[in-house]
Amino acid sequence: MAGVPTVPRNVRLTNLSFSELRVTWDEPDNLYGPDRGYVINLYTSTDSGVVKNGIDVAQNHSTDYNFGGLEAATSYTVEVRANNDRNLGPPGNATARTSDGLPSSPTNISRQEEGTHCDISWSSPAKPRGDIIGYNVHVQGHYPSDSRERQDGEYVMKSTTSTSIRLLKSTKTEIVDLLPNSVYTITVTGFTYTGEGNFSRAVNCTVPPGKPSKPEPPVRILPAYLFSTTVPLQVQPASERNGPIGCYHVVVVKSSSTDNLPDPEMLQPDKTLEEAKNSGNDVTAYIAMALTPDAVGESTTVTVGDGRVTSCNPQHVGRKRRALTSADVYNQEYTNSPLQPGSSYTTSVRAYGRDDGDQPYFSASQYMDPVSTATDREGIPVHLAGMIGLGAVSALLLVALFATIAVIVVLKRRLASAISKRESSGTTVQNDAFDDTYYTDTRTNRANNDGTYCDVIDDDITKRRGPAYGTSQDGEYNTPDVGGEEGAYQTLDPRTLETGNNEYQKLAKKRVFQQS
Repeated sequence: MAGVPTVPRNVRLTNLSFSELRVTWDEPDNLYGPDRGYVINLYTSTDSGVVKNGIDVAQNHSTDYNFGGLEAATSYTVEVRANNDRNLGPPGNATARTSDGLPSSPTNISRQEEGTHCDISWSSPAKPRGDIIGYNVHVQGHYPSDSRERQDGEYVMKSTTSTSIRLLKSTKTEIVDLLPNSVYTITVTGFTYTGEGNFSRAVNCTVPPGKPSKPEPPVRILPAYLFSTTVPLQVQPASERNGPIGCYHVVVVKSSSTDNLPDPEMLQPDKTLEEAKNSGNDVTAYIAMALTPDAVGESTTVTVGDGRVTSCNPQHVGRKRRALTSADVYNQEYTNSPLQPGSSYTTSVRAYGRDDGDQPYFSASQYMDPVSTATDREGIPVHLAGMIGLGAVSALLLVALFATIAVIVVLKRRLASAISKRESSGTTVQNDAFDDTYYTDTRTNRANNDGTYCDVIDDDITKRRGPAYGTSQDGEYNTPDVGGEEGAYQTLDPRTLETGNNEYQKLAKKRVFQQS
């Protein structure tokens, strides 16, 4: 008759994952009967409860078996017995633990919101499925877009080993965990060595508008250095991600380098160029202009040093305060004073939030690369000579053109005067300076004087125009006699000459002309 099989040899239980184990063994030394396979039982190590009972392994001489669907991070004990159809042999056993699994959701999540922060707390997952080595706090921001629709913003994840966390809200002067002008959705997950578990219920945290987004630095528009007292720049708007913009300031700093300048947000500019010059500070910095968001638009070109007076409140007049209070920022007028020739300047743009009556808050762009203004005379920087050469040639050509026109005008007037003296009978004169028409004045017969006079008949009043440099005793103006000695002449712009000619001919159709 068959006896009792001996114990299977080298029983081993191996962890495959957080839900799988594998048992292997070698055949017993003696079956004492026919080989009818093996019977396997699986127990939990904690309460000796049977998990898998009476598993028959087919008679195919297989010596391994996989267990699935197990609990993560749980210890199990396996028993393997040989079967000879009459008797089961004694068990060979082994113990193993499934690896950590993915935790269930953290429980009891809550939010405590204050003006400066949000405190988030929670409890451990109901099913940790292993050792919880930490928690991930998922923070998803949302903010209103230009169309007032909800826009997904920044996403961050913060890790902690605690069951609570404090998230700081950005303020009007500082950007921290949570950006201004946002509503944040916050969820929490636990994680083991295997990975991250399920998400908790979501809570919200709201942050009001605050410190504006940093604007882009001003962009120099070439060729800015050709001007001695102005510099044209392009100003771009700041993003309204952190809240609406209420005003922009263009800050001018006299400096050839930005290396030793304070951070743009730490710079303390004066409100006028005069104040900056008299401040005694090492750096001359002042607010050159104030621009409304509508004035900046998508981008705008401004000219630093053009002398304009600007304000974010056009109705405001005068300067009453020195400190940059809310009234100073949004109501103050700023004079865009001319720059100093042959000097270097840099600029920074400040974007202020909406006026809420409190201390104004802003962000400042980085400094623009310094730019030099041109000099008034020959002291133009050497590296600009090539750029200025073409302009100098054009200027010389214009000077020559105007000089030629002036000579022609003088010669024509002399010729007109000489002809008029030869042909005049006291009542007739030829107006060669403008046309070839003869005019006769039958209403006046003035005696010769030491100047040449032009009588203009205006209704019934005769007005005398005359000299080019000074007045006579009766307050009239006299023109020097151009027929005899060399007289004084004024060079006329050709456009002025043409305009005068047209007006003269209109008058000639109504009135008469006489040279006394």
